[in-house]
Amino acid sequence: MIAAYLCGTNAGGAMALVVGGLMLQHWSQVCMNLPFAAACGIPAWKAALLLVGLPGVLMALVVFSLKDPVRVVSRPQSLGRHIVREFSASIPPFTFLATSTEFGAKALIQNLILFAASAAVAAGLGYATGDWVQWVALGIGFYSVGSWTQMLRLRDRPLYALTLGCPVYRRALGGMAALGCMAGTVQFWAAPYAMREFHLSPSSVGGMLGAALLVGNLLGLVFGGVMTDILRRRDPRAPFILAGGSLLLPLPFVALMFTTGHPVVFVVSYFLHTMFSSMWGSAAGAFAQDMVLPRMRGTSAACTALLIIVITLAIGPYWSGKISTMSGSLSTGVLSIMAFVPLSAALLWSGARMIRRMTPEDRIARAAAHGEPAAAG
Repeated sequence: MIAAYLCGTNAGGAMALVVGGLMLQHWSQVCMNLPFAAACGIPAWKAALLLVGLPGVLMALVVFSLKDPVRVVSRPQSLGRHIVREFSASIPPFTFLATSTEFGAKALIQNLILFAASAAVAAGLGYATGDWVQWVALGIGFYSVGSWTQMLRLRDRPLYALTLGCPVYRRALGGMAALGCMAGTVQFWAAPYAMREFHLSPSSVGGMLGAALLVGNLLGLVFGGVMTDILRRRDPRAPFILAGGSLLLPLPFVALMFTTGHPVVFVVSYFLHTMFSSMWGSAAGAFAQDMVLPRMRGTSAACTALLIIVITLAIGPYWSGKISTMSGSLSTGVLSIMAFVPLSAALLWSGARMIRRMTPEDRIARAAAHGEPAAAG
């Protein structure tokens, strides 16, 4: 089921490549046929973003109209109040008010220390690299995630104990985030590299890579989901095994992609990289569900996805772009992301060793020890 869901999101990414390539190449002709004169003043890349984003807005309206099944909840809460409560846990300066109001001066001081540390690190890295926009944005992002984590620990101790307070969960999250950095970097730079290196048109690159991305992700996600279900019946390390495969199997194809001089070899290698590197998505989703109690599954999935996405998008493309600028070679920049392989492998290996000794009963006992009423009962 998780694989089927992820196939939908990746199909959207594949279609965005195709549509984006066509828009970049033909926008100057398309804009002249639109009913408003200012259309041609919109850059092609902005027009592409608007076009691929509009279906998402329409789909959001459809989803908003859906009715949830009736659920038994102990403390009903209005949607608006819940949204405000969650955003106040992560967006400054509302975070300061929320921590002081709900948990007092000690929590506020801890939050302020986190804010100061994030600002100091961002300022130091900005000064050292000159990339102020990157590090200011990353500093705000990491503070927001850290503040949300602090509030999660204070508001729901059993959930925190089974997720970010659990060493197995932290190792899996770190290993998968490092893995995501590598996979995300290749996806981010593949199209620009193909256009620069092979002098292909945007529409050609979008069409070829979009088709490879669609089919490769479909095969990888479904295979990963099926293998995770089969393996975890007898081995709790299944998510780590699939993640390890997604880490190591794509490496030869990444090397081939960014060293070959033939566009056909590049596209075939991209397809194989996409197929192998996507196997871990379903495993990560299953892991996030298995590590917690049923009432915690939504927050656990959100926490896993949030942290992996933030780390993947904030570090991977920037790392490779910076190395590319310093070396004068985009190929070198992308290949340098393989430096994350030992880190990811070590975290996944350590987590796999630890999870072998963990049982569902251990998780229930851990939740009960941190105040979970249902688990204690």
